Amino acid sequence: MEIRQLRAFVALAERLNYREAAAKLCLTQPTLTKQIKMLEAEAGLQLFRRDNQGTRLSRQGQLLYEDAKQLVERFSAFKTRCKQLGSGRDASLSIGFIGSATSIMPDIITRFSQLNPDIVIQLQDLSSPRQQQLILSGQLQAGFMRLPVGAPLTFERTGHDCLCLIFHKNLSPEPEGIGRLLNVTTLYVLDAENCPGSARQIDSFISAGGLSRRRLQAIKDARTIMTLVESQMGVAILPRSAMTSRHPEVRCQRLSGAYADWDVGLVWNENIPDPHRDVFIREVVKLTAVAGKP
Repeated sequence: MEIRQLRAFVALAERLNYREAAAKLCLTQPTLTKQIKMLEAEAGLQLFRRDNQGTRLSRQGQLLYEDAKQLVERFSAFKTRCKQLGSGRDASLSIGFIGSATSIMPDIITRFSQLNPDIVIQLQDLSSPRQQQLILSGQLQAGFMRLPVGAPLTFERTGHDCLCLIFHKNLSPEPEGIGRLLNVTTLYVLDAENCPGSARQIDSFISAGGLSRRRLQAIKDARTIMTLVESQMGVAILPRSAMTSRHPEVRCQRLSGAYADWDVGLVWNENIPDPHRDVFIREVVKLTAVAGKP
């Protein structure tokens, strides 16, 4: 089993389109297809279902996606670290993030890396409370997290996120009828162990709205939830930022009310001096100003 096969699996799982996945990896479609088939043969599993409706992850593929993604990311980080040490450079920044920050973060990281090739950024997927702990202790230089935060932490707002009701296109829920819908339909939400920040936000929204928990089921990742909704197994409440894959049978309706939306920003501790971090912050301020702080 080779890392290129895992890259192919992750790319296709995220796009569910052979042409787009091949283009992302700079491969031909036949080469991508060959790598997927080799991986399936070695794993002894069918990772994708292919039919007239297109390409979809199988149940085994859904269960393996997160593991494969982590392996690919860790391998990439290992290569970067080796290159960094081999060139005699050891300047790095540890930056935390949550899913709600992924809309603007790639542009910031890319631009910063282009302008500062000697500084390696190490990203860590962490909940907002955990990021605050690590920033206060100096183990994390900065982090993209939910706002607000208290002193001595400082922040720069970078974006916004909100909760959405996810449902199959055959349903037509009215905003005021969500409560009735949840009395008769399974509600999928994110598991608190794997997605603590989002799970806490959704739980607060449900409590504030007095919504039923009788049919609530917690699932570890948004991709599996989207597949369940697409299969008409129920509905879901998810952050808008969590909906990163294509599901043509699924619709999204923005929710309103207490805890339905929140700001996201870059947070750091000014009591701990760090010149590399300060360069990063200045780049964030410039990019968010250009983007109009959505």
